[in-house]
Amino acid sequence: GAVGSLFLSMQNGVTRGIFSNEAGLGTGSIAHACADTKKPVKQGVFGIFEVFADTIVICTLTALVILCSGTSVNYGQAAGELTISGFTLTYGGWASLFTAVALCCFAFSTIIGWGLYGSRCIEYLFHTDKVVRPFLVVYSFVAILGATVDLGLLWSIADTFNGLMSIPNLIALLLLSGTVAKQVKEF
Repeated sequence: GAVGSLFLSMQNGVTRGIFSNEAGLGTGSIAHACADTKKPVKQGVFGIFEVFADTIVICTLTALVILCSGTSVNYGQAAGELTISGFTLTYGGWASLFTAVALCCFAFSTIIGWGLYGSRCIEYLFHTDKVVRPFLVVYSFVAILGATVDLGLLWSIADTFNGLMSIPNLIALLLLSGTVAKQVKEF
């Protein structure tokens, strides 16, 4: 039971962490590739900092607030509810509104980011930018559909596709590790 609980906790932590900062998925590099820079290593270091700031700083501080607040942690409770409860108990009623607005901003920025990733991939696959606008129209309707379906089903779909996305990315990371090492050494 303890081993199963440990693996389930790790699975949930990794899936939420990947959804939080997309480390290991390869999607962050799409956004960084849009940057206007002459030094790709410098942009890569910025990408590493983003993952560190989100995972180590923000997620750790959020977990500490939840753990120190005294809020009851029920098995299967949604992370958003737990975060709002922890911050409300720690900082008072105003934190509930602030946390809800922050979560909405994070969700909205995720929708915008995934739209960018999808449009860049569609443009690459079809070798033209004429398919981007129709993709974004379809994407908008799918985003509305995603907001209306069962949340458990939506998380399962997102986790499955995120896991599938990480497989080719990890292979590419291994194949490109020599190039990365060379670029870092030159920088």
